[in-house]
Amino acid sequence: MTTNPKRTFRSILRSLASTGAPVLLLGASLTAGCVSSGSEGGRSVRSRERSFLLTYEARVPRVTAGTRMLRLWAPVPETDPFQEVGEVTLDCAQPCTLRKEAEYGNRVAYIEVTDPPITGVTLRYQCRVTRREAHAGVDQTPASARFLLPDALIPLEGRAQEIAGQVAPAGMSVPDAGRRLYDFVLNTMTYSKSGTGWGKGDFNFACEACQGNCTDFHAMFIGAARARNIPARFEMGLSLPMDQRDGALSGYHCWAFYHDGQGWVPVDISEADKMPRRHSYYYGNLDVHRVRLSTGRDIRLDPPQQGEALSFFHSPYAEADGKSCETTRSASFRDLP
Repeated sequence: MTTNPKRTFRSILRSLASTGAPVLLLGASLTAGCVSSGSEGGRSVRSRERSFLLTYEARVPRVTAGTRMLRLWAPVPETDPFQEVGEVTLDCAQPCTLRKEAEYGNRVAYIEVTDPPITGVTLRYQCRVTRREAHAGVDQTPASARFLLPDALIPLEGRAQEIAGQVAPAGMSVPDAGRRLYDFVLNTMTYSKSGTGWGKGDFNFACEACQGNCTDFHAMFIGAARARNIPARFEMGLSLPMDQRDGALSGYHCWAFYHDGQGWVPVDISEADKMPRRHSYYYGNLDVHRVRLSTGRDIRLDPPQQGEALSFFHSPYAEADGKSCETTRSASFRDLP
């Protein structure tokens, strides 16, 4: 594991203890609530939309001879306050159904194949997505109790309580607490994929290494928020290039929301770290260059998989006779009028 040489979890907390306030990065502030709706880099801009055709292909590239049952699940985007998803067109050689898992309401495309061919199985779909710029308070769905509970890699004891107690002590308003936690993570973490251990959304790894990718940034934020008794949720999806109108979509991207008592406040702390001029924007706002594929951690699919719960759900998952097996994913987009 490589650690961030510029700052450590303990050094930041020592600074908090000695000064009584977070150490802020250039461009950040502790103003309660979010920046004005549609604010970007200090400029007021109108809310944006982006419409595109999403193509997603999930594949089991090879099947062991003699396999009796192959099951394949793929995430399918769903309409929410910040994206509208049109009719999903399924393209599968075998019967395929759209389902919804119970805990988070994630939509799933599912294939079950008896005596599958050794050449593999493919599930493909297309749908139109219109993504809207996200602003604080727009999503006023109630905060589920699930978003106050720990996840397998986000414990709420120990370090999480320590951060919550020092960064956002009891008595502070929830909007102030949310902003202080955002600034704390932004000041503590550095976006880096060096070394090992990153990319698992592991709260304790993030505290030790003080670096990682989007999953690690938002694991730290969600753990500290929930330890402060603030509901916080994790969202996973794909990023669209800002400067392209079509092309392949590789990798993944995630972000988070917390509930301030009135509605959900979006944060994208890893993007804020990569783009310093947008530090303030990514507290309370999300750009349109993304699509949400799933919500939550430790996901049990529908129908339930026999293996362990999925820490994330952006790529397909498959089981051959009850055991997880290799899958591949390809995705692409084309902007629409």
